[in-house]
Amino acid sequence: MTLGRDGDLYWIYRERSGFDDPDQWGYLEISRLTQSDIKRGTEGKVLWSKYFEDRGVYGWIPGRKFFGVSLTGDLFFTVLFRFDNGTWKENLLWLDAKTGTVKALLTTERSEYYSFVIDPQGNLYVSLWSSGSIIRINRG
Repeated sequence: MTLGRDGDLYWIYRERSGFDDPDQWGYLEISRLTQSDIKRGTEGKVLWSKYFEDRGVYGWIPGRKFFGVSLTGDLFFTVLFRFDNGTWKENLLWLDAKTGTVKALLTTERSEYYSFVIDPQGNLYVSLWSSGSIIRINRG
């Protein structure tokens, strides 16, 4: 979970196959609970969801290093996909608040871990742990 600047609560929900299952599958969902939802006691809204037939969906320990919301409401989050052949891909994904679509901004092998922060303009700064590099991904 993470909080937006306006106090809205965002979270990632996932289901997946077992780690050693030969046929990997996964489900990923991003949701939001607004301040008015909290006051009224109503449920949050699913912003995006997808079922994957060919990959398991794994996450990291919760924290702002792996899940963040920009001032414009765009969400950035990291998930790991485990494929049927046993390979892993780490993905930095962007949920565009205006279009409701998800795009991969960065995909790496599992051996290259990273974390990120978001500046006030919505640009991302990504720290690649293995190489020690910091890259900037400009908004728009």
